[in-house]
Amino acid sequence: MDRFARACGVLAPVAALTGIGLAIALTPSFSWASSALSDLGTPGAPVPWLFNGGLILGGVLALPFAWWHWRRARTRVGRSVPVALAGAGLALAGIGVFPLGTALHFPFAAGFYLLLTYTLFLDGSARALAGTLRRGLAWIWVGIGHLTGWLLWALAGVGGLAVPEAFGALLFTAWLLASALGDGR
Repeated sequence: MDRFARACGVLAPVAALTGIGLAIALTPSFSWASSALSDLGTPGAPVPWLFNGGLILGGVLALPFAWWHWRRARTRVGRSVPVALAGAGLALAGIGVFPLGTALHFPFAAGFYLLLTYTLFLDGSARALAGTLRRGLAWIWVGIGHLTGWLLWALAGVGGLAVPEAFGALLFTAWLLASALGDGR
């Protein structure tokens, strides 16, 4: 079960990013300057099933990995990491189930990015408290970087959410891969 769950930690971002990347490649109207990633999943988009399917699959695959984290956690802070991770996975799947233009899209999208950040902060805190201070602080700073990316985007006043959305997705991918392939935690 451990190997499967850790493999899911690798496959979750691969599935989501593959769906996103292919949808971008197959959507001529997509623009990093003016689009949101969620534009790729609207019913009128060229391949909404590809985008939404990648998010749903990625979100579902995050759940066994969250369970693996839960089983290995030894502290309350450590147990908060898989709770946030499972929430992020469910929110990611929810983005695909409820595409842009539906009432539940925004709560799932905002929830994903918030829970992504909480996962980074909580994991960094758990690691720091467990004695791996540098690695813990690194993940906390990655979370701060994620928030800073959104802040800079907002201050710049540019259109399109795709850049800060993709930045957050890549940071979360880095954490998932490091966690699944890294130190066994």
